[in-house]
Amino acid sequence: ELTARQVLYAAHAPRSALSFQDQVGAPMRAMLHSFGIAEEQATRALQSKQVAVVGLEAHGAYAAMLLAQCGVGRLLLVDPFPCQPQNLSLMPPLDHRGIGRPRQEVIRDILMQQYPDGEYTVGGPQISRADLADTLRGSQMIIGAFDRAFSAAHHWINRASLAQGIPAVYSEL
Repeated sequence: ELTARQVLYAAHAPRSALSFQDQVGAPMRAMLHSFGIAEEQATRALQSKQVAVVGLEAHGAYAAMLLAQCGVGRLLLVDPFPCQPQNLSLMPPLDHRGIGRPRQEVIRDILMQQYPDGEYTVGGPQISRADLADTLRGSQMIIGAFDRAFSAAHHWINRASLAQGIPAVYSEL
């Protein structure tokens, strides 16, 4: 029932006349201007960064899409769990072809198609506390976006963040 409501809401939600990139970009440009940062300088800085998104169901997938839209140059996508039918309404333009495939690969393919200027890599076929710090090496920021069903992952991300000296932020449903 929840999935059906989400699909109906998405189909009938009001649409803006501005593109999503313009909706995101205008406030970003205004904020940068208020800090005295030229747009070109900020664009170059974003293009040189790598952000890791760990957990790609729902909010993690949308975070990856937003980061790509904002011009982050490299995204490391970590979520080896397979897409399920209930993910169709939770993840950005996911269709039935993604069912059964690892979420990190599905989101990578979507990003490559929609934002071809970025570089998108995926984690390994499993996620474990022992391997996570090595997987995240080279990132300048980590976004932890696993839901409560896999809360141990947030502890693993925190340990990896501390071990690598990488700032981490968390989003949870």
